Amino acid sequence: MHRDDSNQEFEFVERNTRRQVWWTIYIFEKTLCSILGRPTAIDDREMAMQIPEPPALGQPSLSTSSMSLCFDLVRLSYSIRQRAYFDQTSAEERSPTPAVAKALLRELDNFLASIPPNLSLDYYPLTAEHKSMVLLLHIYYYYTRCIITRDFLIQKIENNICFLEGTVYSHSDDWRTTLMLAEDCVESVHKSLQCITAGMELGIAGYSWLDFFYVFHSILIVCADFLARPKDQQESARDAERKGTVRAVLNEVQNMQTLAPTYRTLSRIALQFANITGVAEEKKSPTPTGTPHDPSLEPVAPAASETGMEHVMQLADLGEDWFTNATADLGLDFFDLGHVTNSVPFPMAGSASGSEPAAETANEGMDDWTAKTLKGMHNI
Repeated sequence: MHRDDSNQEFEFVERNTRRQVWWTIYIFEKTLCSILGRPTAIDDREMAMQIPEPPALGQPSLSTSSMSLCFDLVRLSYSIRQRAYFDQTSAEERSPTPAVAKALLRELDNFLASIPPNLSLDYYPLTAEHKSMVLLLHIYYYYTRCIITRDFLIQKIENNICFLEGTVYSHSDDWRTTLMLAEDCVESVHKSLQCITAGMELGIAGYSWLDFFYVFHSILIVCADFLARPKDQQESARDAERKGTVRAVLNEVQNMQTLAPTYRTLSRIALQFANITGVAEEKKSPTPTGTPHDPSLEPVAPAASETGMEHVMQLADLGEDWFTNATADLGLDFFDLGHVTNSVPFPMAGSASGSEPAAETANEGMDDWTAKTLKGMHNI
């Protein structure tokens, strides 16, 4: 299926369908390997498949050039991920150096310059389908830029944490370039979120167009930039704009009626992280308001001993409610990392009389998740 010569014996419709199936597999495999950091099973040197004919796909806004650009970007993104984080000499993973990062960003700049005007964000397409395609192309482009530069954002955050803790952080040789690349990372995902916001009005998120992974990835990166900032750092107009974009996307996600279990968990993590870093406007419940109640998360006591093992298998899922309750209000203050809120007093060593009251104090406000979830376990 990866070579077009083998399709010549088929009629036009089937030949074009086989091309479409192959390129769908190609995009899925390359993007998944890029996200997970896995080696690809497809060798581009062994591949010789033509682009599907757009009229046969029933999508008039698509063209051969636009599909070719999408395939080229997917191929380039995987290649960049591999060259940025894989050392061919030692066959080990590594972080990209500033020189490597800037060289890879230049490749992406050249790709962006090669995009024709009718596929640029400045172009105003006539159809919603055309606009969706343009937005998706740029979302993946900005995601690829973030792949290159997000390690430099982590270095910036580590430096801020060391500053707050009063410890010394060993800077790289060119710290100014590191900060520039970290800013490029945050700005890239911010532009990606702006494209996602525009695309949500067209219904591209979460269904057959855009995977929610890119939504939550961008949210977490923007929030991470506000993590452990120095207390005296003033919020800029750009910071306010980024916060507003994250809030708008989070509100859209919360209003969605159905989310897959994995994305429900990611939405809670993203919302909690936005609350912790001060990006969210106000504290909200970590459970999306539009998400229907899932009965499978409730404790279920087995009726008989033979069903006890099934109950044990369900305990991993029950932890989700416990995690949500326990982390709904973390009370973390990244301006004072050494400060502990709501600390529990412990008795001095050798004070036997104070041990029991202290234990009761520690457990007073604790939700007894174990008692609820293990109810009926004596039947096993």
